[in-house]
Amino acid sequence: MTKISNTIAYPYDNPISMFDYVIGTSGDSKETRNFLIADIAQFVINLIGGAKTWYTIEVTEDGDEITSEALIGVESVDWIIGQNTIYSTAGSGITLDSETGTITGISVFVGEKYVIGCTRTPVE
Repeated sequence: MTKISNTIAYPYDNPISMFDYVIGTSGDSKETRNFLIADIAQFVINLIGGAKTWYTIEVTEDGDEITSEALIGVESVDWIIGQNTIYSTAGSGITLDSETGTITGISVFVGEKYVIGCTRTPVE
């Protein structure tokens, strides 16, 4: 049987679709199952809760902050998901300046994309 790591037999699928699926093991029955990407995404959103708005931001230079116009007016940043890291901002020393849209206290690298989970104050 071909190994999953064989990218000739099993090439990368890009872009990912919400209708793509992955193979995994059910935690309850320990049986092999298919999981839709859409279901996994919804599970993660429900798991980390709190964040009401999500932004994907690509970093343009290495440093210790992320700045984006999308973050101006954001009440709080709840989660930061990078390519190799997931940060919960609660008690982490990560701070947000909602006037400038700048998050500090995080190491970022040029070209990486970060998904930022935010709470916004409703516009009245």
